[in-house]
Amino acid sequence: MPFAVLESVFAQELRSAKNSHLSHFYVMVPALTICFVESMLHAKDRLQKKARESYFTDDGFAMGLAYLLKLLDQNEAFESLYWWDTAQMRYARERRVLQEGGADRNGRKEDANTLALKRIQSYEQEYELLECAFCSARIFFRN
Repeated sequence: MPFAVLESVFAQELRSAKNSHLSHFYVMVPALTICFVESMLHAKDRLQKKARESYFTDDGFAMGLAYLLKLLDQNEAFESLYWWDTAQMRYARERRVLQEGGADRNGRKEDANTLALKRIQSYEQEYELLECAFCSARIFFRN
C-alpha cells in the first residue's frame, strides 16, 4: 500500500481540532466538481478549435478529491449526497424537456434544441468521466 504512508502522515493532522473548518468539506465537493467540469469542457473546446488531433485528460482532480475525502474520513458523508446520481438526473431531465419541445417556423427552435442537446451530452460525458476517475482513485485509498 504505497498510499498508506501518505495517509498516516496527513490524516491525523487534517482531522485535528485546528482544522475543524474541514469537518464539512464533503459539502463543497459538488460545487468543486461543477467548476472542474466547466473548466474541462472549456479546455477541450479550446483544443478542438485549434483543429489538431489531440487527447486531453486530467485525473489529478479526482485523485486529490478521493485523497482528501479519505483523509478527512468523509467518504460516507459524501456518498449520502448522491451527487453523481443527482447530476445524471439533472441532465436526463434537461434532455427530456428539449426532446419534448417542438420545432418553430423555419426549424429555428429545432436547431437550438440540437445545439442544447449536444451541450447536455458533453456535460453528461464529462461528469461520467469524472465519476469513473473518482471511483478509480478511491481504490488507491481503500483500507
